Amino acid sequence: MNDNDATTDKNTTQGIHPDELMADISRSSLSKTLPISLGTHLAVILLTSIPFLVLCVRYGTMDPFTIQAAMQQEQPDGRDTSAEPLKQADEPAGETAPSAAPQPEAQPDKSAIEREVETTDSARPDEPDIDLEAELGG
Repeated sequence: MNDNDATTDKNTTQGIHPDELMADISRSSLSKTLPISLGTHLAVILLTSIPFLVLCVRYGTMDPFTIQAAMQQEQPDGRDTSAEPLKQADEPAGETAPSAAPQPEAQPDKSAIEREVETTDSARPDEPDIDLEAELGG
């Protein structure tokens, strides 16, 4: 008689003991894995939140809207000043633009490539090529 027959006979003659059913679950390493997982998640969240925590300490609040409003008030005229020194460095020192001719200001939210495409791209159709109402049956 092999082991399979013995367990079959044992199971048919008697009920299965609950401790035998729970044996695999009780031996699991869930009690070890859960604290490790929680610690890892906490570390990742804290490490990725360092810039926000620095701003919270700097402005003395945890409200991101208050921090954003304070940062916008610190910037002059509400625009990004990091691009202005680059424009001055690109111009030769001998050439200066006449002050009487106003030059259009570049929009700070668009890159140089986007502005170039807008000035050179005039091939936009007046009407769409397809009729969506006819295509969709509407």
